[in-house]
Amino acid sequence: MALKNLLFCCLFLTAINSLSYAQASLSFAVKAHDFGLIQEDGGKVQVAFSFKNEGEDSLTIAEVKTSCGCTAPSWPTKAIAPGDTGSILVTYNPLYRPGAFEKEITVLLTDESETVLSIRGEVIPRPKGLHDDYPYAIGKLWFKEGTLFPASFYTYHDTTFTLHSSVYNASDKAIEINWEESMIPDFIQMNTGGLQSIPAKDSLQFTLTYDVRKRHDWGPVSDTILLATSDPEEPHKVLRVATVIQERFAEEGPHPAADLDTTRYHLGEIKPASTQTLSIPLRNTGSAPLHIRKVLNHDQNLAISYPQESIPPGDSGLIQVNLSTPSPEGRLLKVFSIITNDPAQSTLRFLIQAEVVAEHD
Repeated sequence: MALKNLLFCCLFLTAINSLSYAQASLSFAVKAHDFGLIQEDGGKVQVAFSFKNEGEDSLTIAEVKTSCGCTAPSWPTKAIAPGDTGSILVTYNPLYRPGAFEKEITVLLTDESETVLSIRGEVIPRPKGLHDDYPYAIGKLWFKEGTLFPASFYTYHDTTFTLHSSVYNASDKAIEINWEESMIPDFIQMNTGGLQSIPAKDSLQFTLTYDVRKRHDWGPVSDTILLATSDPEEPHKVLRVATVIQERFAEEGPHPAADLDTTRYHLGEIKPASTQTLSIPLRNTGSAPLHIRKVLNHDQNLAISYPQESIPPGDSGLIQVNLSTPSPEGRLLKVFSIITNDPAQSTLRFLIQAEVVAEHD
């Protein structure tokens, strides 16, 4: 339940940011740590990975990514001068994660190099209770999941899928569901077998049928269900359904082919609080029209526009990127992705770098 939610978040983040980088520049004393046996209810555990800049240039850590939301890193944000030392603190939360584990932590520098660290151990399970079967509590209603996913996380754009779950009423009175005041997207059907009341100290089984064809979207999506109930403690219950919508490609027949000069751009030195414009030519070297399905961009400093009409075979179009430069000086790193109907590379990932330098008198 909670683990599935965290796995999806990890999946959502990997779909947008997964890029390949060169060997790292920082020198780490130790790159792997074994926590050994730890208790599930014993609280979070931590380890510090110490490093030293043994090069001749200053280095800056752009990002530290983890393979799971259960692992949280913290790192210095200032430039690391030659000869300087520091550490990356990694925290692991064992709650709801019994058994052996091994997690990766990727340290990405602004010079595009990377180092992969790792932690491992084994979590000794705590005694189980009713709340373990229904860990997502909203008031007096306990749900098996707060976010529901299809079995493989991925779904095709031309299908439907059904999810099964249940809710437990932890109060001493029956709790009613007010369907008229509830808010459920029209592409999701919720079925409780005709029941509108959850008995006290009892559970209710329900199914969700998700029509992906009516969703009209691509890539990672998350949809909200708002249930209005008679629970006086917290009447409105929020559930989510999440998936990654992908295109179903025909095995044979004509296909488009997205062709780019590069997906990495370095703008050089730019001024703080300025606007930069980047035009990226996208060519279709295939034998069918090329469609841009969606832009995956969660950076408020980036504005992406692209051809709304399809790009015919042999033709090209421009992706326009407007970057609003933040005020602080230093290295700048931006990432966005574009989903296309090219079966060979349906997701194009772009990296933009720059040095934000102010004019000094």
